[in-house]
Formats: sequence, C-alpha cells, structure tokens
Amino acid sequence: MIAAALAAISIGTVSVRAVAFRQWSSAVEVNNDAIRLVYVPQIGRIMYFGRIHGPNVLWVNSGVNPGESWVNWGGDKLWPAPQSRWNWPPDKDIDGSRWSVELNRDGFTTTSPVSVKDGIRFRRTVRMSPAGRGVEITNTLQKLAGEPLELSIWQIAQVDNPEWASLPYQVRPEVPNGYAAYDRQDFADNTIVASDRVIFHRHRSKSIKFGSAGNTGRLQAKVGESIFNMQADYREGERYPDNGRAQQIYLSADPLAYAELELVSPLRTYARGDESSFTVRWQISN
Repeated sequence: MIAAALAAISIGTVSVRAVAFRQWSSAVEVNNDAIRLVYVPQIGRIMYFGRIHGPNVLWVNSGVNPGESWVNWGGDKLWPAPQSRWNWPPDKDIDGSRWSVELNRDGFTTTSPVSVKDGIRFRRTVRMSPAGRGVEITNTLQKLAGEPLELSIWQIAQVDNPEWASLPYQVRPEVPNGYAAYDRQDFADNTIVASDRVIFHRHRSKSIKFGSAGNTGRLQAKVGESIFNMQADYREGERYPDNGRAQQIYLSADPLAYAELELVSPLRTYARGDESSFTVRWQISN
C-alpha cells in the first residue's frame, strides 16, 4: 500500500515525507536546508525541483485533460529509447501510470508497472545530499519478459520557460558539426555557439530539437535566478541512440512554454533477466 510506505523519515538535514501536491494527495517530498523535490507516484513523475525559496525549475502543465490517451503532465519522466522503435504514443504502463514507492533515509525508490508491450519495467532511486543543492537519480531498466530488445534509458526533464538552455559543443565523427538539429528549421537567430556549449533561446512559434555528444554530459537551463544542471557520465566507445546524440534538448513553442533536457544511456540488448542502471545528477546553481 502506498499509504503505508509514506511515513516520514529524516536523516541529518534530509527530510522525506508524504505531502499533498496540487491535485495529488499522496506525493513524496524530499528536502534539505537548500532544495526541495516532490515526486508524484500516481503518475510516476518528479513534479517539483528547486531551491527552498526559489522557483520550481520543472514545468507543470496546468491545462491537462486526464481523459486523453496520453497526458503531458510535465515534470521529469523515463521512456525507453530510441523513440523510432515505438514512435507514438508512449507506453501507458510506463508513462503516466501509478508507480509503487518506498521511502529511504535520504530519498525514495519507485518502481513502474511491467510493460505489457515490451516486458520491461523501470526502477528509480532518488537520493538527496544532506547539504548543498544536489540530487542523484539512479535509473534501472529491467527486462522481465518477452524477446530481447535493444534499448536505452531515456530521462526527460521538462523545464519551465527557461531564459536559455544549453548542451555541450564537441566535434565527433557522429556529430561532425559539434551539435545537430533533428530537422531543417532555421533557428540561427535563437542559437549562440560558444567554445564548449551551444546556448538556445526558446522560439515562441517554432518547436525544435537538438542533440550532441559532449564528454561533459551536462545540460543546463536558467529559470529565474536558478541554473538547473543535469549531468550523466559520457561513456567513450559506447553506442548511443539517435546517431550518437547522448545529450538532447527540445524547445517547445507557445502555448506550452517549456524546454526538455534529455539524457540517454548507451544502447544495450536486454534479454529476459537482464538489467542495467544509468545515473543522472541534478544540481541547482546561481
């Protein structure tokens, strides 16, 4: 039972407790003296992350229709990559379904239902440091049934109307121009190329996606006075989805004013009984 799992736990300056968040009565809040994170197990998404007295850097969709076949709730979620394997819509057993949750001393562990389509499930362990503005998220993909599949773990954080968002700039054989767009739209007026990163400003009438393969593995976005950092280790010599684009940014046009910071793990073939993990680190800086 979720209710039984949501007893309050504290360690040092980390507090983990059940809270109400917007329309959800049984969310999980993790906080220390500096930052706050809120997870909603009813939809399997992290819906709040920010400084204690700062803005929520994650976008929350206030205009959803829960009766739709797929709901863009906002927040942070997991999908299996590459998208070209499943196209659209996302797997309803993974995205937007109710996940189980167990509180830990410095965070929580949450597990998705098993996908009927792919025979996989995700497990996420979220841990907050007692001091500072950092969170570590360990995402695990488990293959429990069905034929082998080549998959990647894909973490997507939807960021609320950022002033700018950036991804690494690094020339590689798979990304010869240092970064690459997913389509041929002209976005030059909203793009600044620096020595080590590419900075994008959201366009009100154009939605577009970019990717790169930087060895820093770091994405950033500025929301208010907060800079949201999202980082994962880049593994040299491994194969990544989308022609090697390990770091990705999607910029949404109005009226959905958000950007997606997206990180993917290396591709792996999962047979029944296999699992692997992909760790992503969040940090709030000024």
